Amino acid sequence: MNIWNFACGYVKICIMGKYPERLLNRASECGIPIKDTVLTEKGFVLCAMPASGLRKLHEIGRGSGCRIRILKRHGLPPVLRNLRFEARILLIAIIVIAAIIAASTRIWLFDIECGGLDRQIFIDALAERGVVRGVSARSFDPSELNAVISDLPGVAASVTVRRGVVLSINVQESDLGYASSGSFGLQTSASGIYALKDCVITSISVISGKALAAEGDAVSQGELLISGDRSDLKEGYSVKAVGEVYGKVLYRAVASVPLSSYELKRSGSKALVIAAELFGKELFVGMPFERYELEPVTEWFLDACPVPLALRKNECFELTKTLVELDEQEAFTRAEELALEQLYASIPKYAKVLTVHTDFIKNNDGIVTASVAATTVEIIGYGRE
Repeated sequence: MNIWNFACGYVKICIMGKYPERLLNRASECGIPIKDTVLTEKGFVLCAMPASGLRKLHEIGRGSGCRIRILKRHGLPPVLRNLRFEARILLIAIIVIAAIIAASTRIWLFDIECGGLDRQIFIDALAERGVVRGVSARSFDPSELNAVISDLPGVAASVTVRRGVVLSINVQESDLGYASSGSFGLQTSASGIYALKDCVITSISVISGKALAAEGDAVSQGELLISGDRSDLKEGYSVKAVGEVYGKVLYRAVASVPLSSYELKRSGSKALVIAAELFGKELFVGMPFERYELEPVTEWFLDACPVPLALRKNECFELTKTLVELDEQEAFTRAEELALEQLYASIPKYAKVLTVHTDFIKNNDGIVTASVAATTVEIIGYGRE
């Protein structure tokens, strides 16, 4: 069914009787569009038709020996009826549908399957080519983006396809696969390969060039690890530095939690609110409280719509500031959870975590502090041929 039928409403029906095909022929002669016709093993006919033609079908079906049974109603009218929409809700639904039609020729979502690689790298590469949210789908060729993405560090190949308002990118990692925005780069000049972070070297592999550090050495960020200068072989002779270096890196994070503080808690007041979800974002029709928390009650998915659209009923709970007292163990646990969250956010996805250690401190002013340290092994220098 097309979007017009969705807006007007349509029904799926079952025609039972001795000669249901005769009723279908008469309906066609009377201008009633019948689609998706299926004949079942029991001789019933299943089909779909506009809701506006249902009364006329009943009229021409009298005396035909056939019975018409409505299986399900689809489209906007039954949804509005179930929700008991007020006039302003109906207006919002019309606006949303109009916005969907207007936005269907543009790209609004990026579905990037990149494994352990950093998604932001691909977002930035697309932005450099002018491919951002809201861009017209006719302004670029998805196949041309494959060459741009395949040139990024850690990418072996990619497939870019447009699916409606979604640009889907499937990335195949290279054997090394260590691309991470701001934390990993390729040094391929003859000058050498430099340490990306302070670390203790665990292994160094040289394909071309000369190693200036060895396993067990402590090095600082920016220190030269593999040099392309081979003047020791021949004066003025240099090569392209090629190799990879792994090292142990130390990460730290600290978080503090007071034993007593004011937090937002439910006051006991609540109200029902209705929202339309478009492209994964909820559009609420007014909120009864300044601070609130939502719990879903019921939702309806408009499956006949060309883009993801849902209507949702939520319970809205008012939040007010309330004094919360924690015992010492609860404060230690909360502080550790906050510190660990900060810690793992700073560790690259490609790093292997070896150890994690936590120390606790209770201050005289009633504040508990958790200090978390982690040791990882990760690539800290790399150059390809």
